Amino acid sequence: MDPAALVSAMNTAQADRAAAHTELQNLPSTPRLTETEIRELVDSLGDIAAVLPQVRVRTR
Repeated sequence: MDPAALVSAMNTAQADRAAAHTELQNLPSTPRLTETEIRELVDSLGDIAAVLPQVRVRTR
């Protein structure tokens, strides 16, 4: 194998990795739900245990 080809591939991989790292660092932060917000969300779904047995499964 040509050492220059290996070095080129490694440099490309390192540049790709650095670009991906920068992109990840610049992503907007996602707000996290508090415990209270999660409980309110679950409560808003109602009585899931009563509804699930009535669900009709669809097949593709």
